[in-house]
Amino acid sequence: MKLYRRFLASYLCVCLLPLAFSLVMVANMRQGIEESVRKEQDTTLSAAQNDLESCLVEASNSLEVLSGNDQLENLGLTYFLGSRDVYNMSSILQMLEAVAQQRPSYIRCFAYLPRSGYLMTNESTYHPDQAQLSTWDLDVDYAQLLEGLEDSGLNASVHTLYPEDGGSGYLLVSKSCYDSRYRTLYASLGILIELDKEDSFLNTDTSQMFVLEEDGRLFSGGEVAQEVLPQIVQAQSSRGEVRQDGETWLYSLSSGGNFSNLRYGFLTLRSEYYSSLLPLLWQVGMLLFAVVVGVVLAVFLSRRTWTPMRQIIPVVEKTKGKQGEEYRSLAEFSQALTAFAQEQEQLLEKLSQSEERGNDLDLWRYLLGFTKDASCLSRYLEESQPYRLLALFPAQTETDPSESGGDTAASSKLYKILERVFLDNENGLCQTMGNMVVLLVQNLVELEDIREKVEQVQQETGQMLVCYVSDVCLRLSEAPEAWNWINRACNQDAFWQHPRDAGVWVARELLEYPGYAGDFLAHRKQLFSALAAGKQDKVQKQLDVMLREDILNPELPVEVIRHRCDSVVEALLPYLQESDHKEAMKTVGASTLREMEQGLKTLFQKARLESQTEKAEEEGSQLVAQVRACIQENYQDPLLNVSLIANKLGRNLSTLSHQYKDLTGRGLLEDLHSVRLEAAKRLLKEGKTVRETAELSGYGDSRALIRAFKRYEGSTPGQFVDKK
Repeated sequence: MKLYRRFLASYLCVCLLPLAFSLVMVANMRQGIEESVRKEQDTTLSAAQNDLESCLVEASNSLEVLSGNDQLENLGLTYFLGSRDVYNMSSILQMLEAVAQQRPSYIRCFAYLPRSGYLMTNESTYHPDQAQLSTWDLDVDYAQLLEGLEDSGLNASVHTLYPEDGGSGYLLVSKSCYDSRYRTLYASLGILIELDKEDSFLNTDTSQMFVLEEDGRLFSGGEVAQEVLPQIVQAQSSRGEVRQDGETWLYSLSSGGNFSNLRYGFLTLRSEYYSSLLPLLWQVGMLLFAVVVGVVLAVFLSRRTWTPMRQIIPVVEKTKGKQGEEYRSLAEFSQALTAFAQEQEQLLEKLSQSEERGNDLDLWRYLLGFTKDASCLSRYLEESQPYRLLALFPAQTETDPSESGGDTAASSKLYKILERVFLDNENGLCQTMGNMVVLLVQNLVELEDIREKVEQVQQETGQMLVCYVSDVCLRLSEAPEAWNWINRACNQDAFWQHPRDAGVWVARELLEYPGYAGDFLAHRKQLFSALAAGKQDKVQKQLDVMLREDILNPELPVEVIRHRCDSVVEALLPYLQESDHKEAMKTVGASTLREMEQGLKTLFQKARLESQTEKAEEEGSQLVAQVRACIQENYQDPLLNVSLIANKLGRNLSTLSHQYKDLTGRGLLEDLHSVRLEAAKRLLKEGKTVRETAELSGYGDSRALIRAFKRYEGSTPGQFVDKK
């Protein structure tokens, strides 16, 4: 009997203890997986938040670089911009365009000059009267954008803007630029950012990133985030669960308090992580069944002998989970957990790749001249070591000009061969940009050596290659200028639709132009006169002259051609309907010269060329009457000045001053003093003292009245009274 009890106790322990241990493990496993999901979610949210905030910091640094531009300060401190000033804006446009290319989320870069009213973006320059054109394609109200630019300070600030269609918003990083004494604001800079283009790899069918404002309003995010936001706001918790369309989503929210004062959130579909647990329930059921059978067998066998127990092998039948996964044993379930761990590793790998993209961005920001930190090149080169920058891409063939060997397999093969031929056993850099491969080659400074290696690559790949080469550089600081020459040469070929023949080309030699000023300014003045006169034949003749001599000239740089086209379109805008304005902006940004030429001709055909003389005279008379009425009504206010007059009339100060002087031959300030002095003379004749006269005529104090008398009357108030 004792032996039976021992056998029975042994078999029961063997059967029941694993069951109890398995049940405890299953209970803890669910909690552990949920905790792992939460931890992974917080890690992903933190990494994404750091990436998005780094985007804003980079934008702030770019604005800081732009604010140190001397030419921008000279333009911003000028009230009336002449033709030469407008021409000089082209260099500012190049810098704005380079800023916008730093990250895919930078959709527009602005520079607003409050004194002259001009607005510059990375796409064009806008006259004060046409500045609203700059936001048409963004569906953002221009007044809202201008308010954000003007509401910035010495340090970069962040504003949120929303499109009129109610979609995801934009972030505006802005900065105000003051003169050396911090007294005069001469420019407001801004970068418009679309956060949906940052960390897009995190947005899948089972996970979504979203951003909230401090008041809980959704700033950007997908459809799921918009639908579950009311539940998240009602929960008032940084972590939790929400239900949507019969599915449960886990969410996490950051605490805010960052550079942009935005709260970042991350949604994860819970079923994606718990689907592997469903087959476990079947395993537990089978385990329970096996234990019950084992207990019965233990009681039966323990009465006889323990020998047959060696032959008992538990059999677990094949079961099928709800997700179509089949497990024969706990080992297969262990493999499912291993797959889950691998999925975590893949997500961490994606975050690591995001950091590598950040390193690549540092290099391109340095080559574009937005940072002077040469550490991104110092790992490959030493100071005073000669090097060149090379850009190679397949040449177009005669049999099929549309193909340039740009498929992924060919590009990868070209990259590997170039890296081996040019950089084998040497330090250097090799990166791809579309179908172009960019090389930084050290010690290989002779063109003949480069040509030999290019021929070797052509033989191995079976492709004809175009290679743009920079001059020999001896300092790391020369790399941005070297890349600028190569980039301009590529843009020049694309604009003129002139495929470069296969071979090695020195970029600087392709861009050395003779003097190209010509008679453009005189031609543009004649075009203005023809438009004002409303003579169609004269306008068409002048357009043909400008196209032939000033625009369709292969000796001109692309930057000059675009600036001249912008100037012509700006002159034509007052004669176009609003529906044609988008086509006008498209013409300025045309990718090829032929598109630009056809666009200009189409715009001139749509222009309503009517004589503007009578209309201008009538509008001028109304403007003069409004200004003089405003002065008469408010001249006694000592705070009244030309800026306040412009604000009362709802007009731009520089434009109003220019128009008023053209119409009357006198400035606004002169007429204001004239009205005040007439009132002062009348009061002095009535026996008022100098102090009383100054207060009643708007000068505020006697010293200001005496200065005005001396300047405009040639005498003092006392001398005026004595004469009378």
